Amino acid sequence: MAQHRTKKSDKKELKSKLQAFGPAKTKKAGKTSESKKVSTSSSRFLVDGEGAIKKASPNRRSPNNQGLGAGSRKVRKSPVPSLEEKDFKKYGAATKKISASDQEKKYQSPDPHDVVRFVEELKKQWMATVDALIDPLMWVDREYTILKANTALWRSTRLPSVRDVIGKKCYRVFARRTKPCEGCLMTNSASSGLPNQYFLDEIDEKVYEASSQPVYDSSEQLMGVVQVYRDRTESRRLQEKLAQSDKLASIGQLAGGVAHELNNPLGGILVFSQMLLKEIPADSTFYQDVKEIEGAALRCKDIVDGLLDFARVSPKLGQGFSQPLEPVDLREAIDQAIHFAQVGGRFKNRKHIIKNNLTNDRLFVLGQKNKIIQVFLNFIQNALDAMPKGGSLMVSQMADKKDSKRICISLKDTGIGMSEEQLKKAFDPFFTTKDPGKGTGLGLAICFSMVKDFGGEIELKSTVGKGTQVKVWLVASP
Repeated sequence: MAQHRTKKSDKKELKSKLQAFGPAKTKKAGKTSESKKVSTSSSRFLVDGEGAIKKASPNRRSPNNQGLGAGSRKVRKSPVPSLEEKDFKKYGAATKKISASDQEKKYQSPDPHDVVRFVEELKKQWMATVDALIDPLMWVDREYTILKANTALWRSTRLPSVRDVIGKKCYRVFARRTKPCEGCLMTNSASSGLPNQYFLDEIDEKVYEASSQPVYDSSEQLMGVVQVYRDRTESRRLQEKLAQSDKLASIGQLAGGVAHELNNPLGGILVFSQMLLKEIPADSTFYQDVKEIEGAALRCKDIVDGLLDFARVSPKLGQGFSQPLEPVDLREAIDQAIHFAQVGGRFKNRKHIIKNNLTNDRLFVLGQKNKIIQVFLNFIQNALDAMPKGGSLMVSQMADKKDSKRICISLKDTGIGMSEEQLKKAFDPFFTTKDPGKGTGLGLAICFSMVKDFGGEIELKSTVGKGTQVKVWLVASP
């Protein structure tokens, strides 16, 4: 009996030890959970549900478990298995090995083919950005040889492709000259290392604002100069128009005051000279002298009238005129101006050919008919005066690409032309290229003022020995 009890107690003790060191399964609410707990001489290690390793006290007790010996034989529950110390060391070593592998992968050198593809793609994007610029751009060396160029510059050269531009002199392909452009500061930038900005004129009848920027490599050696050209033709034209308007306004105020002061004495001279002509017999020696006085007074009166027309207050389009703006048949007005220019026998001994190439369609513009006739009559007479040995004058209509609401009339002659200096002064009051006594110099100034009042503009182009072209823009009638 004692031996039987001994065996029974031994079995219970063995069972408790197995439960302490082996897996234990407990059932709760129909679920089975497995816990694993290992005891060492110094400590125990537990692994929680998140995989974190915790260190537990070897003799820690809980209210539900008073120990692993006698009394209650309840087994401490653990949601996840625990590891022995040797297993923990293996687990830590594996973790370190995985982390090192990830680091090697993270800092592994990229594939050379991927690098080449990346650089090529970056190059394409940069070239596409440069080609998208509307301003001509090129990279040149000290000898003006083009190393690189964008699409805008190639299109301005009229060469078959961009490759045909590379290796050629910039002044030959862009400016179409045999030597470097006058005023170019590219070599200054290459020598000083400083950027420069300047203007280049007469490149395909355009004005460019050029900028030169030197480029250096990592060793501070000059690689070339980047040249960028921005079209400033329209800006220059607007600046000149503004300056001309300001100048005419100032002169107009002065001329208006002088004209009013001269009108009264001129009126008296005309009245008394005409009274004398009625009293003096026609065969008198004084009759011709008084006639000259009357003629001089009439010429002065014409000048004063011109000054008053020029100096009048210019209201906005359609506002403030003594006569309101109205639709005017432009073709009919030009026909009358041509007719008036040919009558009177002024040019009967010259071989002038006036070609009227206006369409048969009626062209209506806003203005005042008499003043529009006066404008074109002045231009036609000036053209005929510029052809003393004869020539041709072509009158035609041109399309206005910038504004479809305007009509452009061109008058182009084959006369003697004007120089650049004369062109700059063409609209100045009292400036004339005619011989003394044949012009007052007020014609173009008055025409400019009238056309401006109608909302239009005038442009002059001339070449010495080849002729002059006048373009008149007027607002089309709705």
